[in-house]
Amino acid sequence: MPGIWFPVAAFALWRLAQGAVLWWHGGRLVEAAYTYDGAHYLRILHHGYWDPRPVMPSHAFFPGIAWVATPVRWVTGTDAVSANLVATVTAVAAFVAVWGVTREWADERTARLAVVLFAVFPSSLFLWAFYSEALFVALAAGAVWADRRGRRGIAALCLVGIATTRSVGILVPVVLVVARIVRMGRE
Repeated sequence: MPGIWFPVAAFALWRLAQGAVLWWHGGRLVEAAYTYDGAHYLRILHHGYWDPRPVMPSHAFFPGIAWVATPVRWVTGTDAVSANLVATVTAVAAFVAVWGVTREWADERTARLAVVLFAVFPSSLFLWAFYSEALFVALAAGAVWADRRGRRGIAALCLVGIATTRSVGILVPVVLVVARIVRMGRE
């Protein structure tokens, strides 16, 4: 993967810009990764679904990101490092997967443009929080990328993983499988 440097560099610049804006506005970089919904995922990480809340119950949040963070939490022993490390790794994976699937479908120039647009899209700020968005994008784009490259086993694993990230993740594998069947019928 000789071109992988571009999505990684774009991620680094994006992360620095996001961090600078947060710092400029008085935010704390470490805690920002696990505020709001991130707190729900941390509760799932620590207590599973046994700690119900009447306002926003834990079962509204799928366990995928908490499952990814669990072994990291065992090793690091801290929520701050675990949440930020998992958020960073899944965001880098999302940037690389978007670049890879676009490059597979089109060309290098279009893939680079897709990564830049992915970074500047306003909701990209959710990619560096301890949310499931980065994991969802990484797995969805990874599934399509793997399928396009003929790696059906990797695509299937990504599709299973998508279903652990959010409610719409249950439907994405169905749509991708139907699209694959339709595409095969035309060939």
